[in-house]
Amino acid sequence: MIFKKMDWVKWSAISEILSSVSILVTLIFLTMQFGQSTKATYAETRTAIWQINQMTTASLIQVPRIAVSMRKPGLLTLEEKTELFSWLVSFYGVREFVWLQYRDGVVDQSTFDTYLDGVENQLVLPRNLAWWKKFGDTMYDPGFVELVNAKYNKIAANPVRDKMAEWL
Repeated sequence: MIFKKMDWVKWSAISEILSSVSILVTLIFLTMQFGQSTKATYAETRTAIWQINQMTTASLIQVPRIAVSMRKPGLLTLEEKTELFSWLVSFYGVREFVWLQYRDGVVDQSTFDTYLDGVENQLVLPRNLAWWKKFGDTMYDPGFVELVNAKYNKIAANPVRDKMAEWL
């Protein structure tokens, strides 16, 4: 009878060890799957951002007068205003989306910086800057507006700003 008790104790200990090992293997597997899932999510998000950005760029190629309207002296026609307004809404909308994804941890710093760089190029153009000052704070998230305004303040204090506006 004592011998049988020892067998059960032994089997119980072995089963606990096997149970612990299987839990450890499961945790390792889940950790690896989570890491792969996170990488896939980052890749999908970057792809979506790239595609949206390509659409914005393509619109300038398809309708080059939008880019001309950005630099055109004098008043714009209603059609030019509408096209430029729509393009700027799209342009800043993409950047706001990237900012939201960055804020929520879905986009990394490098991707965020890449897509935000274009903001400075728009803010050096007087017409686009005027649009931002008139509509930016009413159309976009306050945190994003604060970020764009900080970018503007950075380039506004830079004497190269006017030269950039002339060059662009």
